Amino acid sequence: MISKKLILIFVISFNIAFAQKAERGNLVMENIPEIPASVIERTNQYQNIRSASLINYAPDGKSMLITTRFADVPQLHIISKPDGARKQITFFKEPVGSATFFPEQNKFVFAKDSAGNEFAQLYTFDLNTGNYQMISDGGRTQNSLLNWSNSGKQFTTVSTKRNGKDYDIYIGNTANPQETKLLLSKGGSWSVVDWSPDDKKLVVRNGISSTKSYMHILDIATGALTQINSTDDETAFSNAVWNASGTGIYLVNDEGSEFKQLKFFDVATKKLP
Repeated sequence: MISKKLILIFVISFNIAFAQKAERGNLVMENIPEIPASVIERTNQYQNIRSASLINYAPDGKSMLITTRFADVPQLHIISKPDGARKQITFFKEPVGSATFFPEQNKFVFAKDSAGNEFAQLYTFDLNTGNYQMISDGGRTQNSLLNWSNSGKQFTTVSTKRNGKDYDIYIGNTANPQETKLLLSKGGSWSVVDWSPDDKKLVVRNGISSTKSYMHILDIATGALTQINSTDDETAFSNAVWNASGTGIYLVNDEGSEFKQLKFFDVATKKLP
């Protein structure tokens, strides 16, 4: 039979063990026992699971870019054959998670910010030399990855460099990616969805909110915009792509429905079904 004295010692010891208070930065822990180092070490393997994501295929189809994390932040790696070893090619303190190959060239464009400032800048990376170079403005601006034309000779990008808040569309030449020309500046948030087969027009999206957006056809030569929405009712567009002949656009939206549906826009008649 346990004596009252032993019970009292047990209760006092229990209270002392759980009456500790520890402060770690802004975190205050009270009445929580210390976690044994062995438990922390054992759980580390479950808290640091490594994964990899496919980023882009090389133009020749013989290699691919992936992103995975081996140190503090994800970086770009290249794989040159099936079951081949990955080769890390970027080594920045900031994460690099998006990139796109130049058409028919052994280089790619990637985006990253500086010191976590969330102002994404664009850089070219030459796989032959390992050198990289900034091609965006370098300011406190947001810049999207390049959207290549079908011929591979031109590209579009979206940037806030005009006034720091509006997402404008710029067009550039693949041979000289540092120089771009302002193509559309209507204010708000704009993005390029797809190039027409002849590279003379673009499908562009003006995002208002998660439930409202507008799709337009943008004539590159004249700057003319043709709205695809049949009405100004609240409609959310998911995607759009030109057909092979350039006579129409397949798109997905929820206009007139509770759910998003696949539709076809006839360029000549300017009508949706």
